[in-house]
Amino acid sequence: MQLLTSPVFLTVFLVSAIVIPLIGGAILRLVFKLMGVPGTTYRRCWLAYLAAWLTASVLCTALMILYLSSSNPASLRSDVIFLVAIATHLVIVPLVMRVGWGKAAAAQVITIVTYTLLLIPVVLPFVAHLRGKAERVLAMNSVRTIADAMLRYHDTVQALPSDAIYSKDGKPLLSWRVALLPYLEQQALYDQFKLDEPWDSPHNKALIEKMPVIYKMPGIESPAGVTHFQVFVQTWPAGVSTDAGTLGRAPFGQLYPMRPPVRLKMSAILDGPANTLLVAEAADAVPWTKPADIPFGPDIPLPKLGAVDDGLFVVVFLDSHTQFLPTDIDPKTLRAIITMDGNEPASIP
Repeated sequence: MQLLTSPVFLTVFLVSAIVIPLIGGAILRLVFKLMGVPGTTYRRCWLAYLAAWLTASVLCTALMILYLSSSNPASLRSDVIFLVAIATHLVIVPLVMRVGWGKAAAAQVITIVTYTLLLIPVVLPFVAHLRGKAERVLAMNSVRTIADAMLRYHDTVQALPSDAIYSKDGKPLLSWRVALLPYLEQQALYDQFKLDEPWDSPHNKALIEKMPVIYKMPGIESPAGVTHFQVFVQTWPAGVSTDAGTLGRAPFGQLYPMRPPVRLKMSAILDGPANTLLVAEAADAVPWTKPADIPFGPDIPLPKLGAVDDGLFVVVFLDSHTQFLPTDIDPKTLRAIITMDGNEPASIP
């Protein structure tokens, strides 16, 4: 809700509630004079006009608040909100004018059409910018919800989820995003999966289109069933093996060998939950059920992060605090906050 006090939101609201009515009032007065409408009628219509815009502005604000608090960014569109406000004005004005459909009504309609055509090119860019900001807030809410589900999983299982659901012979079958479903109030969907089959088996593949909205990246037009919300997974070079067995994958950027599946307790996060990344906004989307995430390793170039072209990517840390980091973040800082026990100093932007 901090967006409601942002300069962008306040500017849009002030334009809608004050600037537009004042400009429209000036146009209305000019039209009335040209049409020879008496002054008393003008004053009555102008008051009705202001009452209509006040109602429209309140409705617009209420819809915007609903949009910002919605978990589904596609449920409401800010450009639709703007058009609803205009439509509300068009409907309310004739009802409250009480002067019939004569010259005054015609003047009112002319005024509405005139200033709407004049101001739409000015207002819509503000609305589009506000919509982008709102979608970024929704992205932040989504990763926080995912982190909270991870912590509930930890409280129940006494360990964080592994990076994947593995077969008995250690092959990754399904993503951690599937394992997290019961903790996201998606038990019914979880029960539909065959956990002993890979993500792209005929049965499991049919469930990709049922991706929960919490995994969808707001503001991105992506194919159905793909997500940008991913964890960092330590990827070992092929053929490397130790006494623990052949190495493959491990979550949280672990720099020591462990046989998958790896389940960690919070006590193993030696760098501290507030300094260890949990989920980040990857640049490239993956099918949400596929055990594919952001590859990380000491000899692997740092991945490209950020799906939205605004120079930022959203992250959530193990303590559930969220923030936006710049895509040009210092590589040393990024590596430090990816690893869970590297004991590196990190100055988080």
